[in-house]
Amino acid sequence: MQGVEVESPVFQILGFKKIAGQGGNDRYRLNISDGIHSHTFAMLATQLNHMIPEGKLDTNAIIRVDKIVSNSVSERRVLILLELSIIAKGTDVANKIGNPVQWTEQTASLSNNIGTPTRPTTNGTSNTRPASTLTTSYGGGGNSAFYGKSSGAPKSTCIGEMHTGPVVPIRDLNPYNSRCAIRARVTNKSDVRTWSNARGDGKLFNIDILDDSGEIRMTGFNNSVDQFFDTLEIGAVYVFKNFQVKNANPAFNRLPHDYELSMGNDMQIIPCLVDTSSIPTATYNFVDIAKIEDLLKDNLVDVIGICKQRGEVVTFTSRAGKEFTKRDIFLVDKSNREVKIKPTHFIFICL
Repeated sequence: MQGVEVESPVFQILGFKKIAGQGGNDRYRLNISDGIHSHTFAMLATQLNHMIPEGKLDTNAIIRVDKIVSNSVSERRVLILLELSIIAKGTDVANKIGNPVQWTEQTASLSNNIGTPTRPTTNGTSNTRPASTLTTSYGGGGNSAFYGKSSGAPKSTCIGEMHTGPVVPIRDLNPYNSRCAIRARVTNKSDVRTWSNARGDGKLFNIDILDDSGEIRMTGFNNSVDQFFDTLEIGAVYVFKNFQVKNANPAFNRLPHDYELSMGNDMQIIPCLVDTSSIPTATYNFVDIAKIEDLLKDNLVDVIGICKQRGEVVTFTSRAGKEFTKRDIFLVDKSNREVKIKPTHFIFICL
């Protein structure tokens, strides 16, 4: 919290509260303690949500936090716990350790002036540690409020509406305004793919991001895979800064934007914890079935129709020797045309 990095800090869970999110993306807010201070603005990363209903994470549990991000939101310090290990379950500890007081800038300064605080252990004894009681942007150093592991990365405390620089709509992105920021929702994230050629080996992943003006693809290579792949969540909203804008490659990118983005060496991805209801979760460009034949091959389209007929389930073997099953579907719409759909890469939404 005070700019001193603490390796794998240990906390006690004093309580938690479920926060309802959009589209069923609920979050858990935690009250954590290090035995000296408590902090009520800690958020569990969504990929760890299962630990609470499964009973793995309970009140009074002792945890070691292996990856943490600290952000300033509306003058409050919000911690996001990304990776953690359970040292002792709450049922084994049974009681609150120490007599912690609520963390504030003032109480932290007072604690630092008094002397070296202690960290709790499962038997109630204490181990000394550096003066700072809570780490900031673990793995990033300083007051950085973004995901990443490079200690030399730029520092920022902006988040969501608190971002002070220009936020550009996705539709207006071009190579001449790439030093700006965009605020967008992640709608898709690919698996990590690797390559090997005469120039060497590498790896990459893609995300599709969306705001109320359009959608664009962003690609991360090599170090960016290590920094951002595990922390980016589908459905979450982020502020993206320090990316590169280049012409879209239609051979690999079917989104309608003329450009695509690459994560730069000083890339910042800032989780947005303020109101994100203005950012859509999906966008559609519906086309009449009668007009599909006028579109270019491999174009992505959205269609609203009625299922007129469905074929039998057929099993077939691919050229790679893998066995698959398929069922053809026939749709009709108000243009009085019919189309056969082979269910491979599309999504059905029933209304």
